[in-house]
Formats: sequence, C-alpha cells, structure tokens
Amino acid sequence: MLIAAALLAGLVAGILLARGWGRLRAWRARRWRHTSSFADSREAPTIAAREALSDQGRILEMIATRAPMPEVLDSLVQLAESQVRDVTATIHLLDNPDPSPLPAPGQGWSTPILSHTNVVLGSFVLHAKPGWTPTAQQRQGIESAARLAGIAIERQRSEQRIRHMAHHDELTGLPNRALLHDRMTQALGQARRTGRPLALLFLDLDGFKYINDSLGHEVGDRLLRAVAGRLQSLVRQGDTVARLGGDEFVVMLVDLPRAEEAALVAHEIVQALARPLRFDDRLLHVTASLGLATFPADGDSAELLLKQADAAMYRAKAEGRNGFQCYTRDMGLQALQRVELHSALRLAVEQEQFELHYQPQFEPASGRIVAVEALLRWRHPVLGNVSPERFIPLAEETGLIAPLGRWVLRAAGRQLQAWHAAGHTRLVMAVNLSARQFMAHDIPQLVRETLELCGLPPRALELELTETALMHNTESVHATLRALKAIGVLLALDDFGTGYSSLNHLRRFPIDTIKIDKSFTAEITTCDDTAAIVRAIVGMAGSLGVEIVAEGVEHEHQLRLLAGLGCHRVQGYHIGRPLAAPELTPLLGPPDEAPSCDLLLDESAETTT
Repeated sequence: MLIAAALLAGLVAGILLARGWGRLRAWRARRWRHTSSFADSREAPTIAAREALSDQGRILEMIATRAPMPEVLDSLVQLAESQVRDVTATIHLLDNPDPSPLPAPGQGWSTPILSHTNVVLGSFVLHAKPGWTPTAQQRQGIESAARLAGIAIERQRSEQRIRHMAHHDELTGLPNRALLHDRMTQALGQARRTGRPLALLFLDLDGFKYINDSLGHEVGDRLLRAVAGRLQSLVRQGDTVARLGGDEFVVMLVDLPRAEEAALVAHEIVQALARPLRFDDRLLHVTASLGLATFPADGDSAELLLKQADAAMYRAKAEGRNGFQCYTRDMGLQALQRVELHSALRLAVEQEQFELHYQPQFEPASGRIVAVEALLRWRHPVLGNVSPERFIPLAEETGLIAPLGRWVLRAAGRQLQAWHAAGHTRLVMAVNLSARQFMAHDIPQLVRETLELCGLPPRALELELTETALMHNTESVHATLRALKAIGVLLALDDFGTGYSSLNHLRRFPIDTIKIDKSFTAEITTCDDTAAIVRAIVGMAGSLGVEIVAEGVEHEHQLRLLAGLGCHRVQGYHIGRPLAAPELTPLLGPPDEAPSCDLLLDESAETTT
C-alpha cells in the first residue's frame, strides 16, 4: 500500500506539472460539468458553481505543490461551507481525530474519505439544521471533495513514510546511518558550544552470523529487534540508538557530565545483552563487543568518531568478546592494518596463495602413523608467513571462509589421493570445518564432489567439527550430519572437554571420533584430577564405540600414559610437527607399514601454538 500510495501521489503531481495549470483546470472543468457545485441550488451550473470549480482546481494545485496538510483540508472545509448555506463542515481523520466538540444541536451528514484502495482514512462531515439533507448534486460535490481530501491525505502520509524509510532501519525502526550522521553533526555542534563530552559506542553482536545461518533469518530478525529494544531501554531520551546494518549498532550519548560516564553505560549494555533471550521454546545466548570513542578526546567529526569506535570494537573482539574497549591511538594503526590484511586475504583466495601442512596422528597400538590433519598456511609475498590466528577469524567475519574451505578440502583430497596411490591406502585425512562452512547448504555436495574427484573411499576423510557448529540442536544441523553420514565420511568433535555440552553431543549426534583438548594433555602427568577425567572420557567413548584422539602430546611420559589409558590416536610435537607433504611422506614409511621409530621427531620440539 505504501508503494502504491507513493506512486499515486507522484502520479498526481506529475500530471499537474506536465499539463500546466491552465490546461489542467480546463480538463477538470469538463469533468465537473457532469456534477453540480456545492451551491444550494437545483438549477444548471451557475457562477457559484464555476467559482467552486475554480476553487477545486486551486486545491488540486495545493496538493500538487505539497502545501501543508492543514491548509489543504482547511480549504476543503471552507469550500464546502461557502457553497452550502447554513452548514458547518469538519474533516475527521482516523489516526488523528479532531478533539474539538462537534456543533450542536443539529444534524450531521457524512461521507467517508477513502484511499485509492478503498481504505477508510477519515470522514467529511456536514453539520446542518434538523431536517436538512443534501441533494443528489450536492452529494456528488461533497463526495468529490472527499476524494480530494483522500488524495491529499495519502500524498502526505506516503511522503512521511518515504521520509521515515529514508532515515530509519526498516527491521528495527531505529535511525539508520544517514540519520545518525545528521544527529551526530548536530550533537557535535552542541558539544562544542557547551563543552560537555559526547560518546559513541560501536556495537557488534558476537556469533550472530552463525545464529542467523543455523536458525534462520526469521529468528535472526527477531533477535535484532530484541537487541534494539534492550538498547533503547538503557539510554536517555536525548540519546540515539541506530542500526548501521547486519548486527552492527551505534549508541550516541550526548551532554555527558563526564566522559567516564560512557564507560558505565557500555558496561551496562554488555551485561544487559548477555542475558538470555527466549523465543517461543528456544533460549538464545548472545553477547556483544563494544568500542567506545569520545569527543573531543578521540575525534572532532562524526566520521572520525565512528571510525575510532569501530577500531575499538575490533579490539574488544580480539580480547575475547563480550566486553568493551576504549579507543587508543594504536588502534587506528591496527584498523588500517586490518583493512590491508582483508584486501590481501581476498586476493590470496583468488590467487590461491595458500598451502597445506600435515600433522601426523600416531596409533600407539600398531606403532604407525594412521592419519594426518590438514592445517592451512598462508605465505604472503610481502607479509611473509601469516599466522592462522590472524587470518582465519578475519576470513570467518568477512565470508571468505567459504571459498577458502572449499580450497582446503579439495587440496587435502588431492594430496590424500597421491598418498593412497603410493600405497598408503589406510591413511585417513582429517580436515577442519568451520561453523559457518558446516552450516553451508552445499557442504554435503562439496564432500561428495571431492571424494569423486579424488577417487577416495568415504572413510578416508574425517571432518573435524567444533562445538560451535553443533551448539544449536536444530533440524538443519541434524540434516547436515545425516547427509554426511549417508556419504560415509567420519565425523570428529574437536577440542572435546572444553564445552559445557560436549557429553550431550555424543548422545545426540553421530560422532565417530572425539579429540581431547591439549589443555587436558598438558596436565595429565601433573594433575590426578585431569588424569581421572581423561580416563573417564576414554571409558565412556569406548562404551559408545567412539575413537579417542589426544592432542598436544609433547613428551614421552604423556604418550605412554595416554597409550596406557587406551587412546586410539595421539598427535603433537612429540609425534611430529605440521610439515609440507614432501617432508611428511618419509615419515609414513613403506606402503602400509609402520615407519621406523627414528623417523619420529624428538621430544625437544617446541610447544604447539
């Protein structure tokens, strides 16, 4: 309706401007010869009728030139009262009824004011002495005036809606970037005059993309509206809460007594958003990372303050999320480096500037390497070796993880094909899937294509999933897992023991392997409680038919203890550090035979990072 109303208002204005006023009045006059004026007369059109037609043309001109609504409606009322003797006219709108009392005593006659889609907008009411009724010609004139009122009302409401849409977020109703910029410009001018600080909080939800992808956009939209409501409840009337898009919000705090007050508000926002949200029968936990910049300390323009607050928000992300950071000067340099790294990463994905290293997994029972884990490495021609801790989170945030993950899976598949062709036919390749990549609808198809392309048996591929990928027990998660199991690949749960619901995952999902987190391995020889936990995990996994892989093995004592507990596989620097394929191949030994012990790396290797 909004679009149609806007088109109608634009069409009326367009016709008026295109035809010119003189020609338009003549066209309207020809139409009105078939009706009467408002004059209290039953004769043919008179001078009063022609004057009425002229007044109607003037009112149309007012509508077309966007005269204020009260003036247009007042002119229609005056026209009715001037043409029908002893009658008082009023116009009543449904969403803004006239609070003034109606004339009494007397008799009222009304006709509805309709939109072009026959929606009632109000009524055109004539109040006269008892016994008066309009003639058929007068009725036609009044109804024509009501149609003019409908056009005027629709035009104004359409323009109001269009203006609102241009300056507000459609989903939450909050101010958008354009309106925020206008308000910031005004607020900065006031802050300069009063000398009182102004603060800008840049807020980004943690993990929203995963929630949106896994639970659907409807749940994501409801979550954003709930967040908007919580933010509005935490600020004063003169402050502004805006949505920039996606899961990014900005809170502008004006007229602060002290700049330090902004940090208190930031802390309150972090705490408020950390409270769980209940949607129907689902309880969602979402946190936020905030960046804080203040005027005049951190910037003197809307653009600069927004940039500084954004940089501080990314520092909050890097510091562990679910918190806030105040802007410091070194963040500006880091933000620039981040932009440059993003551009370099995008180019690296396009040009495939990556390589895979492979870390061996040793089977204590057989004394042989039975699997390898593919690990991504980026050698930039200028930046050199870029740590995965730097570029993997960036790839996740920017959506580059999808094409990057496809490359990893296919490159690992081709390398495994080469090892199998060399006779290492029982070797298993473990490949990590990020939460976003796991939730992609094409992941089962990608796995099928990779297996077919490389001619690999499905059980030669083990897909490692994080708890984040499984944290929402949704039908989409189950459907993806069922599709992967139908293919025949192995599914491993990485970093087992660090999440609050890891045991629940083993019960609900078809997991083949669990990888005990290296934090347990590090303490297994020094802490009896940790050793007891690992022993319980191994026992539980054995009863469920699940294999155990222990990560982070760095010493012989750890290896012997884990082997004694019944771990099926171990990996870590004591077994072998991640190596390029040509360097790792000799460690595999003769085809389908165990490598000699002297090929294993010694236990003096560095600790994994």
